[in-house]
Amino acid sequence: MADIVQNGEVLRLLDELTTMRGARIPYPRYARLREISPIVRAEDGALVVTGYGDCQTVVRDGRLSAGFSSTAPPPAAGSAA
Repeated sequence: MADIVQNGEVLRLLDELTTMRGARIPYPRYARLREISPIVRAEDGALVVTGYGDCQTVVRDGRLSAGFSSTAPPPAAGSAA
């Protein structure tokens, strides 16, 4: 398992992604985050998965869901969800 990294550079890069410029040109920031670690920790404690393949793994893993199962069938049309 990779080390979860939280340092000044990670926090700066994540903060820049919330700015207009960072949102318009995010790719260098994401690339640098991936170079640092596949998992980084945000200032609020949230874990940020930096690679596409790792993100796919996370969203498909039902153990990491809070009350929603990606394997459960969708609610029937017209029913209260």
